[in-house]
Amino acid sequence: MNYTFSFPDSVEYVLAYRAIVNAGLLDETIVFDYVDATITVSTDAAWESIDRALKDAGVVRIEGDDDDEHDQFRSDAEADADVLASAGMGTDEDYERCLLD
Repeated sequence: MNYTFSFPDSVEYVLAYRAIVNAGLLDETIVFDYVDATITVSTDAAWESIDRALKDAGVVRIEGDDDDEHDQFRSDAEADADVLASAGMGTDEDYERCLLD
């Protein structure tokens, strides 16, 4: 699962990069996109470590729905259930129960 950190401008993006380097968290699981001012990580552990480093460094980032570590879809089926619920066809919990059977 991928997690993306978004930043309001290139200054905050560079500050985030420096915070990651200074915390010793730079590795091959991190994808930097200077044009879009985003940093994407592919593991829960990396997300948590980088999130903590950014908060400790006071880096401003754009808060979004996927910034909550427990707000990620666990599967495509869960994402489909959320879409159906958004379309007024029941709640995503109704559909998730079907997946457990």
